[in-house]
Amino acid sequence: GPDKCISCIDNHFLMPETSTCVNECPDGYTQGKQNPRICDRIDCPGLCQACQADNTDVCTQCIEGAVFHSGQCLLKCPEDSDFYDLDDTCVASKTDCSAIQGCTKCAQDFDSICFVCNPSAWVLN
Repeated sequence: GPDKCISCIDNHFLMPETSTCVNECPDGYTQGKQNPRICDRIDCPGLCQACQADNTDVCTQCIEGAVFHSGQCLLKCPEDSDFYDLDDTCVASKTDCSAIQGCTKCAQDFDSICFVCNPSAWVLN
């Protein structure tokens, strides 16, 4: 139809899937190697939904159901580690949790989030 682009004006890039022109290639796309005026989809490994264009081994976003940990997407945070799942991101924990009574492991950067309680303590939501 008339609303399908086959090329774009200067400083715009063609999105081949939608035949539209954009000011910049969106997340998950990069300027094409063969034609820099076209946005190429970046193929990311494993559980990555989006990754760095210049280093696809570094994830920037995970698929639903995966957790983000140090630039990687995993099914769950590493077992026997000091990392815990917080909103689909593995966050470091600490044992100095005096801000929460009865908490033995809490989020390193969020004192108010407890991961492990002393068994004799009750948690009130």
